[in-house]
Amino acid sequence: MSTFPVDRAHPPSRIVYRDATRYLELRPWAFGDVDALMEAVTRSVPELKAFMPWAHLPLTREGEYALVAKFQADYHAGREYVLGMFSESGDVLGGVGMHPRVALNPRALEIGYWCHSAHAGQGWTTLAVRMLTLLAFDRFACDRLQVTYDEVNAASRRVVEKCGFPFEGVVRNVVAAVADELRAGGYRGTGRHRLHALVPEDVPLLDWVSEVRAGLTLYDALATATG
Repeated sequence: MSTFPVDRAHPPSRIVYRDATRYLELRPWAFGDVDALMEAVTRSVPELKAFMPWAHLPLTREGEYALVAKFQADYHAGREYVLGMFSESGDVLGGVGMHPRVALNPRALEIGYWCHSAHAGQGWTTLAVRMLTLLAFDRFACDRLQVTYDEVNAASRRVVEKCGFPFEGVVRNVVAAVADELRAGGYRGTGRHRLHALVPEDVPLLDWVSEVRAGLTLYDALATATG
């Protein structure tokens, strides 16, 4: 039996990386993840509030249920691709996603990510971004994959540089200004964002591609492994 297609209209049900020492699974958030997601965000709030306006919003089970419902609807409709990062034992390591935020190029995508503070600095977010990079270029016909982050966000900068995204410049006011209450609550954004991007001809030059591709398994929307 042939496998189901994996593309923007039929995104994978799971993306798994395994090598001799590491296992990372990316998959859409499920309703059964709501409590674990809330715990991960709660434990990471001090770090998330520095650059993520959404981390300042009230955290409730009903709110997270509605958010997961939206993530699922957008994911399966091929609009946005928001996934959880999970260990082999099912622990939440963070979240990652690809979003159509490049206004003049419908084939382009932007990656966003956050890491559970208890698992930060261990390379999980870097690996997740590399996995999504291969999905974007190998299966989603992406011709530009970009990342933006506040210029004082050193952790995000390390991820992007480890993934080999070329730096293109600093953009100003690319995101809306936040309210004074968020700054009082710990928001540190400067309004100046560094912009990095990959295009298809960059991918073969990345030193990590063959290793990650060798350990990657995609599961189509019907849960069949496609290699």
